[in-house]
Amino acid sequence: MQPQPQTQQQIPQRCLQEIFCENFKCPVEEYEERLFWMCLKPNVILPTRIIWIFYRNYFYNDIEMLRQLGRTSNTRELRYEIESFRHHNPPRGFIRRDLKIRVSGRRLLKIASRLFGLEAARHARSLRISQPPTELSKTTTDTTQEQSKSPEIQTPQKTQPSQSNT
Repeated sequence: MQPQPQTQQQIPQRCLQEIFCENFKCPVEEYEERLFWMCLKPNVILPTRIIWIFYRNYFYNDIEMLRQLGRTSNTRELRYEIESFRHHNPPRGFIRRDLKIRVSGRRLLKIASRLFGLEAARHARSLRISQPPTELSKTTTDTTQEQSKSPEIQTPQKTQPSQSNT
């Protein structure tokens, strides 16, 4: 009995936290804080550091959101969770609303999308290495080999009109 060929390979569902820690080589315990600092806009890093030193709990909701987002396993889930967070926790107060000292949803989405994309590419690469070539790839390879054996067609070169002294 021959094994049935699989029609579609499932991407292993690893969560954002695992992928982030693997890519940035950080322990799981540091995930929220490292991602927090990466998701800040550059112009708010200094005031954020000051607030962080004196009143770290000010960012409790941001850290908690990053913890929850760490459990997502694709961009669609991540977007949904970010929108849900924004709906339930709109920026209030001068610091969050006007100075925008908070996690940037765009930066977070960009980082996570890249990480999920890298994970998908890594999985696809491992599939190509571990699976034997399919019939389609064999015919494609044969065709390209035949094309490379065929004589090359030379294109005529443009000649510049000669200048004559008349």
